[in-house]
Amino acid sequence: MADLADKKDIAVRSEGVRLLEWTYDFANDGGAVGKLDVAVACEKVIIHRAWLKVDTLFTSAGAPTLSIGHSGSTVAVIIPVTALGALVDDAVLAETATPLNVVMDVDDIVQIDILVAAYTAGKATLVLELSQLEEG
Repeated sequence: MADLADKKDIAVRSEGVRLLEWTYDFANDGGAVGKLDVAVACEKVIIHRAWLKVDTLFTSAGAPTLSIGHSGSTVAVIIPVTALGALVDDAVLAETATPLNVVMDVDDIVQIDILVAAYTAGKATLVLELSQLEEG
């Protein structure tokens, strides 16, 4: 498991909903099959919405797929499996459930999962709309 070059901690620590974003860039992060850690939750949060905006076309010698989830659960998909053909310039991929409402516990990790084959180019920005989840 590798880390994204700009991996961050998720901490809302203020009232209301916040937008947090991270960039995956093949040039910095590589494109090998596996999981890339994007961010770690420093507190319990709920992800309301999520989207991935493709900044630069993704390429591959194979037929890779990409999904975004988190380490806290095998069923907590944030953005479902997406084929290479959808990762074109200016594409915006979003969660399938609205609102998403995925709960992340402290130390859960948002991850990009590259499956089947490696990417050889591509850049995208992941945006999460989230808020702190009050215990109680």
